[in-house]
Amino acid sequence: MLLLQKNVKMGRNLKTDLIQDISKNIKKALGTCLTTTIVSGTDAVTGNWYCVIPLEATGLDVSGCSVDITNFPTGDVTIGAGVALFGNWTSIELNSGSVLAFETC
Repeated sequence: MLLLQKNVKMGRNLKTDLIQDISKNIKKALGTCLTTTIVSGTDAVTGNWYCVIPLEATGLDVSGCSVDITNFPTGDVTIGAGVALFGNWTSIELNSGSVLAFETC
């Protein structure tokens, strides 16, 4: 007997599914002029980012970030997984971890 459960994706990676769902829903809300990128490693990444969401506990290298967030910390910080940071980022640099970064044109 074969039992099928509705909305269960067999053999899929939950993290990948969540990233795809988040990207799809944000694109629907904001229009098609949007790209998503997974940023990892410690090199600065430039772009026109408006939101970053850590995929795991992530060390943010504040000295390598350019953002227009009022009262943005001056020392490095660790951001928990799933916390959305909104702002006008032109450079993202990490000490550890990874983020899903949303860029607009």
